[in-house]
Amino acid sequence: MDPERLLRELVEVAREVGVTVRIEPLRLAMHHASGGMIRLNGKTLVLLDAKSPLFDRVLTLADAIASLTSGELPSAASAEVRELIEAARAKREGRAAVGESRARAVRVLARPKPGLRRARAR
Repeated sequence: MDPERLLRELVEVAREVGVTVRIEPLRLAMHHASGGMIRLNGKTLVLLDAKSPLFDRVLTLADAIASLTSGELPSAASAEVRELIEAARAKREGRAAVGESRARAVRVLARPKPGLRRARAR
């Protein structure tokens, strides 16, 4: 699935769960972070750094959603989104090695698009 489309779907899932997502350039002088979840005025908010790589934003948002949900996701979530959130949940619970869940997320992002065949190099 296209990473941009995956991010849009994750944002929609977060909204359905009741979380606001903001993608803005973050100013961190010491180190670079892709964002995270915070509580602001009693509401849950996920901040994502607009300057961080798209892949990092996808993983950060999936991790935030995994920490808020116990397994029930909106029915509109695609299989790729569900798999990505489940990989983040497994990582949080210690059921999978960090590298294994990241590799699983890479496989989700690298899947061929439906209806397209892989072109052979000539």
